[in-house]
Amino acid sequence: MNDPALFIATGTFSVDSWKDEPVADPAEAGATDPATRIGWVQLSKSFQGDFEGHSTVDMLSVMVTDEPAGYVAIERVSGTLAGRTGSFVLQHTATADGEAKALRIEVVPRTGSGDLFGLRGDFEIIRQDDGSHTYSFAYRWDPTPGLVGAAASGADASDQE
Repeated sequence: MNDPALFIATGTFSVDSWKDEPVADPAEAGATDPATRIGWVQLSKSFQGDFEGHSTVDMLSVMVTDEPAGYVAIERVSGTLAGRTGSFVLQHTATADGEAKALRIEVVPRTGSGDLFGLRGDFEIIRQDDGSHTYSFAYRWDPTPGLVGAAASGADASDQE
């Protein structure tokens, strides 16, 4: 069985808006340690490069003694990739413990729509020394029979025989 072709898209992105709200007050009865804060962030981004588009992000984050410790996020993305226009969803999972950091951002299966139907992949955020951000997006098109026809016709995959 052949693996589907993997493509790489690179470029930059900027954060256009950022709004954060505390979710849990550390002083509340039954709350975690007062040094642990949980917050909800909504932000928007603009992408330039091999992928051109915009996104909105809903993120839950944990800070411990004013240091990032972890976050989870859902990012709704729309734009143009490799001449194809549509939308998809990215899921973020991250932890940080001093110098040890882990971040995974991937396309949520079956969320591609429009010409991006069948999109799969892993997204990497690279923070530059000057504070700017670049990305590397390793992506592929789902080779499942029916998905290619559904994407081309705009039909749902369940409509395919």
